Amino acid sequence: MRTYIVQTNHYFQDITKPGNIPSEHTHRVPMPHKIWLDLKKKHGTAIWPFHSWVEKQLEKQIGSRYDGEGYNSRYYIKSIKVER
Repeated sequence: MRTYIVQTNHYFQDITKPGNIPSEHTHRVPMPHKIWLDLKKKHGTAIWPFHSWVEKQLEKQIGSRYDGEGYNSRYYIKSIKVER
């Protein structure tokens, strides 16, 4: 099993309110070995399929990046790295 470390910046649309300060968070997303093997077999050494899978799992953990009414993002991903 591989574990991905995902650094995100969470921010709020109205930063004038107290407590609405953008903050950086670190999330851990585990990838089962079978999924890793399947992605490796299909896509070889490409990074994007692994990152895409991790992004989808992160969205299941912490919620959708975008609100329903527009293209306003609640967080963005700064980096995705494999924990060694």
